[in-house]
Amino acid sequence: MTYYIVPWAGMWHVYRSDDQEPAAALSGRDRAEHWCSADAAARGVAADIYHGEWISRRVPA
Repeated sequence: MTYYIVPWAGMWHVYRSDDQEPAAALSGRDRAEHWCSADAAARGVAADIYHGEWISRRVPA
């Protein structure tokens, strides 16, 4: 399963690929970038996203 991490409004917004929200999030919201789970691990949030729930985290400074 792929996860999308969307930096928006000073937070990481994490979605599963089977959620309805990512398409809407990625199509707008200040042209938000997205990453797959491999990059998520490098950003220190992989342990959180594998619970399969929507999670927000602070964007690192």
